[in-house]
Amino acid sequence: MTNEQKEMVKTLTLALPQLRKELDVSQTELAHKVGLSRQMISLIERGKQQMTWTQFLAIVFFFKSNNDFERGKKVVVKKY
Repeated sequence: MTNEQKEMVKTLTLALPQLRKELDVSQTELAHKVGLSRQMISLIERGKQQMTWTQFLAIVFFFKSNNDFERGKKVVVKKY
């Protein structure tokens, strides 16, 4: 992971509890949606486990999709 990616992961880790609260998403629900265990989400939020870049992308996509959905935007998934 690059230093820039590490900073992004750190920022999301610190913001994750608040993001979940704003969307009323439990650790269990988030874990299910991004393919992790609830225990892993808890470890990440407590700073006991650093998320991988793949986990970071899955969580970002989850929140982006839900945010767009709540605003009535069409979510488009592009394959690269």
